[in-house]
Amino acid sequence: MSTEDLQKYLDFAKNLALEAGAIAKRAAEDTALHVVSKDDNSPVTAADEAINRLVIERVQQTFSNIGVLGEEESLNAEPTSGLLWVCDPIDGTIPFTLGIPISTFCLALVEDGEPVVGVVYHFGKDLLYAAAKGLGAFCNGEKLLPPQNDPLLILPVETWHAAPNDIGMHVAKLRAAKYQMPNFTSSAYESTLIMRGKLKGLLYAGNKPWDIAAQYVALNELGFEVTDIYGRSQRYDGLIKGAFIGRRGLYAELFGA
Repeated sequence: MSTEDLQKYLDFAKNLALEAGAIAKRAAEDTALHVVSKDDNSPVTAADEAINRLVIERVQQTFSNIGVLGEEESLNAEPTSGLLWVCDPIDGTIPFTLGIPISTFCLALVEDGEPVVGVVYHFGKDLLYAAAKGLGAFCNGEKLLPPQNDPLLILPVETWHAAPNDIGMHVAKLRAAKYQMPNFTSSAYESTLIMRGKLKGLLYAGNKPWDIAAQYVALNELGFEVTDIYGRSQRYDGLIKGAFIGRRGLYAELFGA
């Protein structure tokens, strides 16, 4: 894909992120925020659904040949053009419903299974992370550089009762290495902390591509590895086999090659 096309898609994603964030901010101020449980007992709000619908509408208006794979709603999610938008309208719905300002809007453009454009909007703090393959990673327009510090042994583990991937071995090895393993229930938020050199990495036991795809591009641009839970590359236009994020070589150090 040309630089001009990448920039076009990135500009679209950034503008859409701000529009989606405005919806989320208004909902966050609603003291009567209505929350219901999905089949797996995870929460969903009207804001999740409205933002997902907004993404589909904007994509239809601008790129009618590209489908949308969304957490709450999808359209033409079998990519026929090689391109697919992957969306998590509110990553971190649990903290969102509790008034904890760490949730994000996530949108990625995936080309033949690989994310090539990604935005993560931490709307509670007005921090817009944006990246395109080969063009660098930015936050609010300021270029991000690979962190030079060595973070403390803090590596969030995203798992829950219905998580489909077994990460028991990974957790045991992290525990043996004396890692702290919090769960902020927002893999995108945690990924922004990795970009900032605040966390060692992230272990994710789910199978949803929208939980990883948007931050994938920025993390790669900053020199981090993003793999499945077996240390392998994977596609992000369908279900995934969990994820591990960390500096290059960390997976092999912790879990073996």
